[in-house]
Amino acid sequence: MAKHEFGIIDKLDKEKDYSNYDPKEYNCIEVDDELVTEMLKYLKNLRTYHHKYKNPSFGVAYTGVTLIPDTSLMFLHDIASTLNRFKRSQELTDLTCLIMEAKIKGKYIIHYGI
Repeated sequence: MAKHEFGIIDKLDKEKDYSNYDPKEYNCIEVDDELVTEMLKYLKNLRTYHHKYKNPSFGVAYTGVTLIPDTSLMFLHDIASTLNRFKRSQELTDLTCLIMEAKIKGKYIIHYGI
């Protein structure tokens, strides 16, 4: 089954292109594609950056890299936790915990699509 990966960027480099796949650098967790697909219609209004800070966008780059700013994390958290009420998924529980950790620390989240 295809997986998306989410991790915390400790120090955002606004000049860096994050396109290179490096999930270990960000201690990424995996979330099943089926779960992310269910969230996509709600994520289209999520303020993000695709591949680098200089590319502001909305939603996640399904097959690419998304940078999710701390200002968008509660919106993402609400979507993931609402879906988790119905799905009861450990992956979604882990994602909501990761989001809260990033929010508390004022960090960005990186998303690697499939």
